[in-house]
Amino acid sequence: MTDQLDSYLSGLPEHRQQVFATLRPTVAERAAASPDIANFVFLPGQTDHPTFSDATDVFWLATEQLSIDTAAGELPLLFIGAHSMSVFTRKRESLGFMVTDRRIIAQADVSGISRAKPPVDYPFYRGESVTELIEAVRGDYDWTHSKSLVTVSDREQFLRLLGDAAASVLDLVSDFPERPVVVRATDVRSRAHELGLSDVARYPDNPKFAKHFAKVAKGFALPAGDTVRIAFTDATFAGPYGLVVTETAVHSKDLMETPETTPLAELRDGVIRFSDDGKSLLLGADDTAHTFPAHLDAAQKNGLLVILGEIAAGEVA
Repeated sequence: MTDQLDSYLSGLPEHRQQVFATLRPTVAERAAASPDIANFVFLPGQTDHPTFSDATDVFWLATEQLSIDTAAGELPLLFIGAHSMSVFTRKRESLGFMVTDRRIIAQADVSGISRAKPPVDYPFYRGESVTELIEAVRGDYDWTHSKSLVTVSDREQFLRLLGDAAASVLDLVSDFPERPVVVRATDVRSRAHELGLSDVARYPDNPKFAKHFAKVAKGFALPAGDTVRIAFTDATFAGPYGLVVTETAVHSKDLMETPETTPLAELRDGVIRFSDDGKSLLLGADDTAHTFPAHLDAAQKNGLLVILGEIAAGEVA
């Protein structure tokens, strides 16, 4: 597919071709400094890949599947990842990260019974903090479909190379836009939607969950009159479990366990973080472990962390 890449590049305005000619060797040099993950690194027009003779095909397919903006002349510079064979479509699907002259594009999902979730992009802005950019990628990316291919050490090297490549682009390109001022929602339901939590959040005013919340109130020992703001709960024959945020506290309960409570006031001065195994939230001065449904993906878990902090700070009501 080198011909397709060459055809695409040759059709761009001369100044865009010059930008590509400037960025390409610099990003390639960054990639060469990460030999331990060379099997997962693909460059435009690469003919000397250490493992795959079809590296150019892998790269071009990634540009198509991760949807670079060809209409705007976006320049693909680096793909870090692999192909996964869908058991349903029997087609190769790109998993990983594309770095262009405008953004990082991340694809963590593959097709199953339903279509794969679309890629997530992280645009470059003037004065961008590369550290914050890569931490956003780290927090959002779900490695579930890649865990059989890459080790924890590989993941860290992927992110390090992403940061190095992004830094090179930001150093050499000067016409990035200013980061837009985003006005965040301040009501809990709208903010949950912005954070991608709509599918996992429950609210007591939904008639569909009236019986569920009656069981939650009893099983979680919620104080009478303490209104539920938002809940991340589920239920089995043994009863409800998960995490509930009320006007005054965070409550949680695991199956067959006693409920836990941490006042919101304690969250304002403490750090909200996940346990080392990622299966619970540690809240308050004594790091009380609070459970939440295991089906939350990485992005939803990050959203849960954000919304709890904003509720505790009084930024979301």
